Amino acid sequence: MRSRLASILSVLAISVLAACASSSTAPPASQMPQVRRVIESVRADVRFGLTPQEIRAAKAGRGTGYVRAAKSNATLFVSDIDSQAIRLFPANKLNPKQKGSITDGIDLPVNAAVDNNGMLYVANNGNSTVTEYPFGQTSPSVTLSGGQLVYPNGIAVNKKGTVFVTSGAYAGSCYVLVFPKGSSTPSEQINGFNLPARLALDKGGNLYVGDALQNVIWKVPKGSQTPSSLNLTGLDDPTGIAIDSANNLWVANDQNNIALGFHLGDTSPFVTITDGLLGPYSIAFERTGKLFVGNSLHYPGTVAGYKKGATSPFESISVGNPAGLAVFPRPTP
Repeated sequence: MRSRLASILSVLAISVLAACASSSTAPPASQMPQVRRVIESVRADVRFGLTPQEIRAAKAGRGTGYVRAAKSNATLFVSDIDSQAIRLFPANKLNPKQKGSITDGIDLPVNAAVDNNGMLYVANNGNSTVTEYPFGQTSPSVTLSGGQLVYPNGIAVNKKGTVFVTSGAYAGSCYVLVFPKGSSTPSEQINGFNLPARLALDKGGNLYVGDALQNVIWKVPKGSQTPSSLNLTGLDDPTGIAIDSANNLWVANDQNNIALGFHLGDTSPFVTITDGLLGPYSIAFERTGKLFVGNSLHYPGTVAGYKKGATSPFESISVGNPAGLAVFPRPTP
């Protein structure tokens, strides 16, 4: 990483010197902050673990270059509330080492979500904001705040870029806000929840809400504002929910140390995972089917990794307190 940073900064320095050599005067002092910002931007992108070519491909959001960037930089985002950071790990390596972090705009990051283009969305419970980070960037491009957005927790984003986020200052009077892409104010408020801890969206655009106090997973059909209970069995403090690439619903249960998989429409699980779990609080899937579950009962916490279809972990990543997880590329919604 240091060698890559040194080489990029060397090229930047040569370019600046060449420009200076072609002019009889030095750049005005007013331009110096811009140079510093360019250097800091390069540092941030390198710290994220991307090459300049991959960054350009990712920002384009399309084409084979973008696909290569996504595959080579499959990333696990861990919301570590102990270190007040989003910690980045390679999602396609065994027992990976941390490759970067995001701290700018972060304040008690209880959860995170990622969209199809790699945009990262972070629910900051500490300062009641949602911060958005383009793929490869460590500074937010958008910050949602104010109004009804209070102590956000669960967060999800659909394929159109619509952001769903839980909000509410008191248990028993919480709700979900819906922010259309590009909007700083919500277009909808979905009520009727006690303590909505997590959110997930299926391929049909239906919203699922994990209510930790009521031990219920609610379904809100696309276009509706009326939640209905799925009446799932085996739930005990469902603090993490996710949808896999086959459109199955998965639930991490913090109190009974299990993760359950449900075919949508069924009330009993088709699979139960206990191995490697201790206070499972968060859960997420990578597009190829790899499952990640964050354990936060002990310190330091761990993120257990499971190969597609497996019920025993093949890796364990040590991390402070993994309150939330997101993976890019995610299962196609």
